[in-house]
Amino acid sequence: MLNCRDTSRIISESFDRKLPVWTRVGLRLHLWMCKLCRSYKETMTLVEAEVKRQAQEGGEESPTSAKLTDAAKERLEASLR
Repeated sequence: MLNCRDTSRIISESFDRKLPVWTRVGLRLHLWMCKLCRSYKETMTLVEAEVKRQAQEGGEESPTSAKLTDAAKERLEASLR
């Protein structure tokens, strides 16, 4: 049985790749029982849809074409260490 931490990780992975069948089954079972994880999945689905919408609109700068400044990269690397 999946716990909420594993479920949130799997939900995030599900947006990037197709999950193995038993992982999907475990995820669905957990989501059936856990209201908080269902809410998290719904929120992530909305966020993904909005990011895709923004990318399709193009606008001034789409999320997929945004670049980090060198200073921002350094701060990010430092916080990951």
